[in-house]
Amino acid sequence: MAQLAVFIPNFEGGGAERMTLNLIAGFVQRGITVDVVVVRATGRLMDQLPPGVRRHALNTPRTLQSAPALARWLREHRPETLMAVMDAASLAAVWARTLARIPLRLVTVLHNARWMQASVAIPFGQRWLPVCTRGMLWPADAILTNGA
Repeated sequence: MAQLAVFIPNFEGGGAERMTLNLIAGFVQRGITVDVVVVRATGRLMDQLPPGVRRHALNTPRTLQSAPALARWLREHRPETLMAVMDAASLAAVWARTLARIPLRLVTVLHNARWMQASVAIPFGQRWLPVCTRGMLWPADAILTNGA
C-alpha cells in the first residue's frame, strides 16, 4: 500500500483547499494511506478530511519557515511521496526534502498561473516571483498546475 503525505499551509478555504480535499478522498478510496501535514491546523475545511487520514500540524509561524519542521517529520514518517500544495508549501517542501536527505518522490501543485508567467500586469516588486519559483522547483519530480 502506497503512502502519501500531503503538505498544505492550512484548510482555511478556497479552491486549492477544496481540490486537495477531493484528491485526498480519491486517494483514500483507492486504498492509499494518506497523511496530511499542515503548517497550522486551522480552517473550516479541516473537519472535512476523510476518516482514516492522519493529521499532523507543524505549528510554525509561516509556510516558508516550516521547512526544518517538515524535514524532521519526513525523516520520522518516511512517506513514499510528498505532494505539496500551493506555491510557498512547494518551495518549503523542496527545501525540506533536501534537509531530510531521504529518498522521496516530490510532487508540487501550483494553483495560480501568475506564478508561472512574468507579466507587466504583476506589480513590479512581484515580477521576480515566477522566475524564482520556476528556478526553485526544478528538483521536484513533478509540477502540476491548473489550466490557464
